Amino acid sequence: MNILKLYHARWKQDVFDEEGNHFKDRVVEYFVQYERVNHIVHQQIQDNNGYRTVTGHIDNIDTLLFDEINNALMQISNIKEFDSGIFEFRPWFEYEQIERAWASKRALGYPFRDLQINTTTNRIVALATRLRFFDAQRVKNSIVYNIPQVINLNIQGLIPSLIRADFYTPDETDRIIQEYWADREGGLI
Repeated sequence: MNILKLYHARWKQDVFDEEGNHFKDRVVEYFVQYERVNHIVHQQIQDNNGYRTVTGHIDNIDTLLFDEINNALMQISNIKEFDSGIFEFRPWFEYEQIERAWASKRALGYPFRDLQINTTTNRIVALATRLRFFDAQRVKNSIVYNIPQVINLNIQGLIPSLIRADFYTPDETDRIIQEYWADREGGLI
């Protein structure tokens, strides 16, 4: 089964608008969404007094991708308080649309240019990204040119289990979530 992954980085950065006004410590959020094919086999499980908790589905490709995106973003000058993480969504069976909608809802922001992923021998995939920050239209030029466009992984060959996963539009996201809850109203009592 496939696992939908949402990389989320957040940092503070000084930004400028087109008139040269300076805004200190603005929060910038960057999202990268991708899917791992048949990734259920890399499941980490924690036993809590007989109850099974899935803590993630992580392999060396996930770790390498996470580290390389982090390293590229941390090269941006004047950033502070950088943190990042990966959220997992399980778009399985009848929950496919709602899981994808939850991921898109978490990553509401402006669609941004694709992040190209390459290995030393192959161009692999262009991943969908989003950016979120306050007053984006005024200060975008002091942010967008610093975001990496390409990540080169130091491995050879293809990565067939890494595929693009597009975000839903905000309207599509809201429609799916509303339909999901409308189908379940009254089911808790």
